[in-house]
Amino acid sequence: MDPLIEKPEDKNEGPNKEAVSLGRSLTLVYQIGFTMVFSLLFFLFIGNKIDEWLGTSGLFMIIGIVFGIAGGGYVVFKEIEKLE
Repeated sequence: MDPLIEKPEDKNEGPNKEAVSLGRSLTLVYQIGFTMVFSLLFFLFIGNKIDEWLGTSGLFMIIGIVFGIAGGGYVVFKEIEKLE
C-alpha cells in the first residue's frame, strides 16, 4: 500500500476535546443542581409530614430544610472530591 495515500479514518481524530470537556462540565452542573433540589425537597416533605403528625407548626419543616441542604452539600462535596 502506498504511504502517500491517506485513509479516510486517518483524518478522524475522535471527538473534540473542548466539546467533551464542556459536556462533562454541564453534566456535573446538572447533577449538582438535581442533587441539591431533590435532597432539599425530600427532607422538606419529610419535615412537613412530621409536623402534620405531631401538630407542630413548621419546626420539623425547618429542620428538614437544614438537613436537605446539609445532605445535598455533602453529596456534592463527595462528587467534586472524586474529580480531583
